Amino acid sequence: MANVHDAAAWNGETGERWVRMSDMMDSVLAPAGDLLLQQAGPTSGKYVLDIGCGAGATSLRAARIVVPDGMVTGLDVSGPLIGEARRRLANAKLTNATFEHGDAAHWSAPAPYDIAMSRFGVMFFDDPPGAFANIRKALKPGGEMVAITWNRPELAELFSLPKQVISPFLKYPPPAQNLYEPGPFGLSDEVYTRKVLEQAGWSDISITAQDLVLKVAPEHIRDFYNNTPLPALVDAQELDEGPIRAAFTAALEDRRDDSGSACLKSGVWVVRARA
Repeated sequence: MANVHDAAAWNGETGERWVRMSDMMDSVLAPAGDLLLQQAGPTSGKYVLDIGCGAGATSLRAARIVVPDGMVTGLDVSGPLIGEARRRLANAKLTNATFEHGDAAHWSAPAPYDIAMSRFGVMFFDDPPGAFANIRKALKPGGEMVAITWNRPELAELFSLPKQVISPFLKYPPPAQNLYEPGPFGLSDEVYTRKVLEQAGWSDISITAQDLVLKVAPEHIRDFYNNTPLPALVDAQELDEGPIRAAFTAALEDRRDDSGSACLKSGVWVVRARA
């Protein structure tokens, strides 16, 4: 889910690009989805709100769990991704899921939910306390939110490896990253995240570090370059793409396991709080 300043991009070229690579990224991020569903623990009859649902992978998995009387709502700021999620829903022939195009910072739930969950979808809000307060309103009293967020950038090879690869090729350093601004690492500081949730009125807050290994399947290794920040940096500094692409592919090749997948270590937080 993007913050409001990115809404135009997520409803334009960026959103369309993520639709094209949604199968690949759902495969790469599958361990995070597994962890989310394990920690959120949806069961039959529960009503679940999936924040920043993207193309709907975690929402559809939850919908299969909460049958026959439960319901899942997937919410995302990207119209193209919601369109893809609805297409997947139609193919899955599930009747207990729906996908809504909206920003969780402002969206009003039509009915109270038992669980709010998110796989990397709650780090982008312009006003985090306000956004999390709005999410809390969507839950029944005592309902629980569980979110998987990125830990520090150096612990996530999905981001640190491209940075390491391109560093020797850069003409000048990219702008320093502010971890307290909306972005993938907007909730990477445990103390800051706890403060945000307390300000938003949540209780029973726990933030636990977890180490995952994300895997790029063999058939995706050569194309995975396009799903990193590298193309944007190449364009911004007018660099020769060929050597950078080759260096990144070689770095992935060096991380292959016995199955042929490239393994990327990824530190995440499991964030829990009660409404």
